Amino acid sequence: TNAHILANKDSVSIIYNSADGKGIARRTLVLIDPKTSNRLWKSHPKEDIGVIAIPGLIGADAKAFLFSSLMSSESLSVGEEVYFFGFPLGLKSGLGRGSLPLLRGGLVSFKAQEPTPIGDEILAANDFLIDGFSFAGNSGSPVITAAGMSRRRTRVVGIIFDHVRDFQEVIVPAETLKCV
Repeated sequence: TNAHILANKDSVSIIYNSADGKGIARRTLVLIDPKTSNRLWKSHPKEDIGVIAIPGLIGADAKAFLFSSLMSSESLSVGEEVYFFGFPLGLKSGLGRGSLPLLRGGLVSFKAQEPTPIGDEILAANDFLIDGFSFAGNSGSPVITAAGMSRRRTRVVGIIFDHVRDFQEVIVPAETLKCV
């Protein structure tokens, strides 16, 4: 996720589909060690990326959170459909079942091959833009590909970390996440 999502919080909750087929799993992750007051998560040295270990995951649930589930953005094509989850503008689905994130999507509209100025921003090489709608509450959302004709399975290709101009999302590529 983004480091600013984890900053100044004692804990966060994650929601994911349990690999055992029993439905939605929820976990609360402690961000500050209660004994030492040390931060229990790492941040990227240059990007707004925060990573925390998820203790106690086993089997297929653990595999879903491995770096091997990340896909290099180099194999992502302009025009490819991507999706992301989140709580844009504080909206939540799943009334009666707890809060579930909303699914949103868009098309990859641009991939930076080198540092590229766009408006007041500079995109780093391999950053990409999504032509889609995201709002406050989508920050830190994983961006995933769709399984289909060209992909055997859904993969994480980045996370939403910024907006450029109206409704253009800037995505930090998955390979940057491996640097944390």
